[in-house]
Amino acid sequence: MFHNDYSMTNNTTFSSTNLLQNNNLIYYFVPIYTLLFIIGTFGNGLVVISILRSSRLRTVTNTY
Repeated sequence: MFHNDYSMTNNTTFSSTNLLQNNNLIYYFVPIYTLLFIIGTFGNGLVVISILRSSRLRTVTNTY
């Protein structure tokens, strides 16, 4: 029948150019995701503080 050449290749080997390209992407994505995490945590903290401080905002919907 048909011979599958892909089953004979080793998929765990990477070329050095692919590794360098992946490392360059890490240098861009890690600071962006860190900044998004910090901004999101700060924003969610402000929402929690505003709900806890205002008794008018303590509804089931806002708590959920």
